Amino acid sequence: MFVSSVQAQDVFLKHYGTTEGLPSNMIFKAYQDSDGYIWFGTNRGASCFDGFNFQNYSVKDGLAANAVFHFDEDDEKRIYMVTFLGRVSYLENGIIKETQGAKEIQEQQGNSIVSSIVAFSPDSFYLGFRQKGYIKVFKDTIINEIDTVRNFFINEFENGKLLYGTTGIAKCPMTLLKYRNKNTFISLDAQNEGKIHPRALRVNKNEIIYSAGNKVLLFKNNKEVSCLREFDEHIINLSRDRQGNVWVGTLKGGAYFFPNGDLTIENPERLLKGYSVDVLQDREGNYWLSTLENGVYFLQSKSLLCFSEFSTKEKGHIEHFWNFDGELWMLNNRNKVFSLDKKGNIKQAKDYDSKLNLRVMGMLRSTKGIEYHCGSYKDDPMFFKMLVFDGAKVKQMSLVSAFKDMLESKIDSTIFVTTHIGLHELKDDSLMAIKGSEAFRCNQLREDKKGNLFIINRDGVWRLSLKNRLLRKFKPDKMHFDGSILNVSDLIVLDDDMLCLGTLGRGLYIYDQKSETSRCFNLETTGFKTGYIHAIFVDKNGDIWFGANGGLFVLRKYMNAASFDDYKLARVLNVDFGEIYDINIVDNKLYLASGQGLFVLDDLALEDNQKPDLVITKMLVNQRLRSIDQQLIFNHDENNIEINFQVFSYRNLDEYEYLYKLKGVDKDWNQIKSNVVRFSQLSPGKYIFQLKVLGQNDLVEFVFRIKKPFWKKWWFITIVTLLAILFGWWLVDTRYRSLLRTVRMREKLLEAEDSVLKAQINPHFLFNSLSTLNSFIYKEDKEKAIRYLEGLSDLLRYVLSSKDSRLVRLADELKIVKEYCYLQKARFGDKLNFNLSVSEVDAERLYIVPMAFHMLIENAVKHNYATTTRKLYIRVSVKGNYLIVSNNLQLRQNIFSSKIGLKNIRKRYHMVTKRPVIIDNDGTNFVVKIPLFGEVDKGK
Repeated sequence: MFVSSVQAQDVFLKHYGTTEGLPSNMIFKAYQDSDGYIWFGTNRGASCFDGFNFQNYSVKDGLAANAVFHFDEDDEKRIYMVTFLGRVSYLENGIIKETQGAKEIQEQQGNSIVSSIVAFSPDSFYLGFRQKGYIKVFKDTIINEIDTVRNFFINEFENGKLLYGTTGIAKCPMTLLKYRNKNTFISLDAQNEGKIHPRALRVNKNEIIYSAGNKVLLFKNNKEVSCLREFDEHIINLSRDRQGNVWVGTLKGGAYFFPNGDLTIENPERLLKGYSVDVLQDREGNYWLSTLENGVYFLQSKSLLCFSEFSTKEKGHIEHFWNFDGELWMLNNRNKVFSLDKKGNIKQAKDYDSKLNLRVMGMLRSTKGIEYHCGSYKDDPMFFKMLVFDGAKVKQMSLVSAFKDMLESKIDSTIFVTTHIGLHELKDDSLMAIKGSEAFRCNQLREDKKGNLFIINRDGVWRLSLKNRLLRKFKPDKMHFDGSILNVSDLIVLDDDMLCLGTLGRGLYIYDQKSETSRCFNLETTGFKTGYIHAIFVDKNGDIWFGANGGLFVLRKYMNAASFDDYKLARVLNVDFGEIYDINIVDNKLYLASGQGLFVLDDLALEDNQKPDLVITKMLVNQRLRSIDQQLIFNHDENNIEINFQVFSYRNLDEYEYLYKLKGVDKDWNQIKSNVVRFSQLSPGKYIFQLKVLGQNDLVEFVFRIKKPFWKKWWFITIVTLLAILFGWWLVDTRYRSLLRTVRMREKLLEAEDSVLKAQINPHFLFNSLSTLNSFIYKEDKEKAIRYLEGLSDLLRYVLSSKDSRLVRLADELKIVKEYCYLQKARFGDKLNFNLSVSEVDAERLYIVPMAFHMLIENAVKHNYATTTRKLYIRVSVKGNYLIVSNNLQLRQNIFSSKIGLKNIRKRYHMVTKRPVIIDNDGTNFVVKIPLFGEVDKGK
């Protein structure tokens, strides 16, 4: 028995209002900027929406007034906001400022309401007004272009030309259009009593449609041709989407939709009747329907229709679909079955009255036309039965357990029924259990073309061969699913021995039975949140449709290949369907049974072909905002970089993960969930920042460079190097000259001191020698006096010849000492004894300071007495590199001593060597050791 119950269908709209974050439900204008943000002008300020949050701006943030009517953007990405009376504010680097002459514009225009803006910079823009034409602002100069007409509008066509439109003044019901073609204005005149909100669209090169009042006019070849359509309400919006459809937003009459721009069609579709609607299509193809009464409505696709009646507590929701020979039957959770005709009308198909006493859970129409309806008893849900509708006859039979699914084999027409306690085969109106299935619960049945039946349960998947009724289980290790048991929710048998499995929590798997390999489609592998999948459907093209996590996806098959690598995953719709219970396709329309209602997708080709906009929203350099649209060259100390980015996809509000790489630092991609990346203390150099969404290949990148400090640049290093070389050369030369002067001064000083010392020696020696000579003369010993005088002559000659020498050979000094000893021996006789134990070898190879040896012998004779009973012994020897002169100590009394001799020797040796002159006086012997030098030391 059929009962008519036609359901109403409508497009699916998502609502945004003050509850979601808008400052007001009164929306004047919607606008999308170049980055992808959606802006809303309200009576309580402007609002910027990124898909998740609303950033609101008001007079507290710098706006000239809260009533924002229009938006525009210049080439520097400044956002301009025009208030009700034409004061223009703009947002730059997060700060709202007011344009030059804003107050003067308002004073000049009075209470004229602004209708549009075209901005080039903060001091150069156009403003259109409804009452007083339009003005041009250029560097603080305000030019009133037209002040005798009303209701002026400025628009930009795709080719960049401006269209100026106005309706007539009160006494002259005329519409004036001025179209700027290059530098020439073409006037288009038409008789019409247009009142408010003029809009214009170019149809082609010679045709323009124009709204005035409640009419849409066609201008062809600069002349009015006809009135295309007249509405009951005033037109406030005229726009065309990328598909060529025209939208007409009206005051209190909603938005009219004209497919392919045909404004002549009867009964056009109308949305939001009773609301004043302005329509904006964003870059993804979504529609934003702004209203003056109730916020904004988001329409993702015109192809998606919703039967919202199937989401109420009273009428329940659709749980299952059955396609009976092209006719879609639907079962809801309120024990009602509906059918859908080809015109889209839904009617209740059967009424299970109290006699049947059945809560339907499954249906099947066999190839013989027999209908099988399975379910539980209404009065006792623990008992189950099957109703068999064979023509006018209705048979009833009890089920052994809770019913789960039913299938008719295409191989042998056998009907199989699954229950909580196994798989059963229907034969002669009775159910026969399949051997081996009693131990597990069977949930769903699927069949392939090779005579295999697949049974899904909580533990995995079983396979039954229809030829021999042999039941086997797919082992997890064979299926290569990480060795774990999958919670399979649905299974579809594909061509070419492949299976598609939906899981609860692990995503979607395609399994190749031949190669026993699989591929998983989930967040980790594709970037999509496809973890929880409740229903799968394969269309005639082999495309796999499934619902997961509130969205609708399609896994499209390409090239008719037999590999799961030839499937491409794409998000179709990101609508919050709730849990999707079933999917079916009839007459190229896709039906979704959902907790939010029954959804119908008219266009199966609908796909999110346009990648979501990945935009760099902000770049901070040392915590200062920088624009990436300019050349990015930073100083060496501007090396702390922060990059903020955002995915703008209003139809796909997933929490994206990102991959980024900084070339010059990173070798591999870095994966993050955050939308902020920071780099600290970057070294000077060129860097390329690359960013992409996980699972996608499209890159966003920009280049920046950190300059080297001037002290690391080649020219500075070259100059410093040259200066260092010059300075080093100057320093070395100065030091060399200084040392040379020091050496020369020291040499002169030493020469002077040596000369002084020698000068001391000569008088001292001469005094002693003359005293000895005097004693010989006094004794009239002529022979000795002559001999002594000859020796003294040789000695003085030696002193004079060695006065300029630093060292002399020991042999030369020894010869003079022997001469001196002879003279003294002649004076004292046997009372004085000399023992000179110096070998000829040592005498020839060793050197000594001149006159030092002689002075030691002379001092020993001078300061000691020699008698017959107490003789004086003077001994000389060489030991190592010292000359040793010693004598027995017999000091004379009352003899004057200046002690110049030993001091002189010590000073002279100090100027020659660091080796000391050693003096040893033990009271018995007096020993003096003076250094000797080798041939090498002579030249130093």
